[in-house]
Amino acid sequence: MELGARLTAVARITAKGENIADIGTDHGYIPVWLIKNGKRGRIAASDIGEGPLMSAKRTAEKEGLENSIEFILADGLCGLDGSFDTFVIAGMGGDTIIHILDSAPFSLEKKRLVLQPQTRLDKLLKWLYHSGLAIIDAALAKEAGRLYTVFEAGYSGESRDISDAEAYGIYFLKGDPLFAEYKAQLIRKLSASIAGLETGKETDVDKTSELKNLLCEVEKCC
Repeated sequence: MELGARLTAVARITAKGENIADIGTDHGYIPVWLIKNGKRGRIAASDIGEGPLMSAKRTAEKEGLENSIEFILADGLCGLDGSFDTFVIAGMGGDTIIHILDSAPFSLEKKRLVLQPQTRLDKLLKWLYHSGLAIIDAALAKEAGRLYTVFEAGYSGESRDISDAEAYGIYFLKGDPLFAEYKAQLIRKLSASIAGLETGKETDVDKTSELKNLLCEVEKCC
């Protein structure tokens, strides 16, 4: 099975787990890819909607793997048991991922979380670190001209507040081959936001200063 760059990055980090549940599985590509690439643990495809779950089943059937994957109709982590050691949540907004993790019916202390947020990376990372989780592994993927951030988080036991620069991932992503492009993109985004604030009818001095400090830190990051 051929996956796009985004899901390939997700699947490769996920493959380090043993018993894996793909939350919001949609077409079920990741569970099928994992089995076809040698994973033999417990693999589940979970979704809140019956339609996507049926789509995942059809994907598995095409590959002859319908009996190798558990299909679970569930809202986030609710309805899943705690025996899975790895949870994948990819292709959702940062706010939605936070809600799913915050509503978990079991402790995440010994779990691996493979996350690929579509929006609000900064808010998600701040929530993770404040909740005693930390980034273990990370990668950038480029697909159809867009950069995606994929990372693995695990329990650290230390709750801390991170800086805005850390929340945009510039330190744990800086060794990635795509980092220079990611950094340039972030600089353009921050510069545009600053220009918009400075030319607006009502200038937010504090917000402008905050963004300028963040831009300075991003620019200094090698």
